[in-house]
Order: sequence, then C-alpha cells, then structure tokens
Amino acid sequence: VAAITIKVVSGIISTITGLWDDPTQQVSGPLYNTYGTILDVSDSLRKLTGPSEGAAVVDPLASFQSALKVRADRRGKYHTMLALLPRLGDAELLQALRATQTSDSESSTAVFGQFVQSLIVTANNPKICSVSGDLFAVMASR
Repeated sequence: VAAITIKVVSGIISTITGLWDDPTQQVSGPLYNTYGTILDVSDSLRKLTGPSEGAAVVDPLASFQSALKVRADRRGKYHTMLALLPRLGDAELLQALRATQTSDSESSTAVFGQFVQSLIVTANNPKICSVSGDLFAVMASR
C-alpha cells in the first residue's frame, strides 16, 4: 500500500509541477494550495516508510534546487519555493542557493542577499510580484 501511495503522490507532484512549467496552461490558485498539501502527505509518507522508501517521494532540497532553475517569470517557481522553504534548514537553503550562484567563496549573507535581490527585481512583474513578495517576506524572517 505504501509503495502505491508513494507512486500516486509522486504522480500528482509531477502533474502539478508539469503544469507550472508549461506556459500554455492556466493554473488556478487552489492548485498551489494542493501542492503544499501533497508535500505534507509526502512528509508523512517519509516518516511512515522510513528514509529508503520515503526518499522516493519528495526531496525538498532537490525540489528547491530544481525550482531555482525555472525561468524567473514563472509564477509556479515562487509557489514551489514558498511551499518548500519551511522544509529546508538554513544550511540546506544556503547549499541550494550557492549551487545556482557563481562563487562558492561568498559569505552566506552575500548568497542570501543575491537571492533576495533577484526577488526584488520581480516587483515590476504583476504576474508574480505578490508571490515573490511573499517569498521575500519569508526569507527576511529567516
């Protein structure tokens, strides 16, 4: 049963994130909330099945790193990161951000600053400014 449930959850996540990456699809607000709920289910499955099977559901760090690679004008990028952010420790978040930046020698403050600056740049895009603002607020509180 756990293996089937893991496959179903993985399929749902693939479908949701696939819609976010397809610029021809219109994704409604409830789908963003569904993604958070599915991540909660994934976390519960990981706890129930143990690390070996649970790892196949969602790896928050890998998912966050994938979201960072999505084009800046995609609203789903920010909803994904917003849903995953509470599931990452500061060290994991720093690792993910550092992987997308040019220098490993930068201080953690500079790495976070560069990411926050990229969020501020999105303020002029009405399609994504509210969700990137929410992400900015969450980052500022860390």
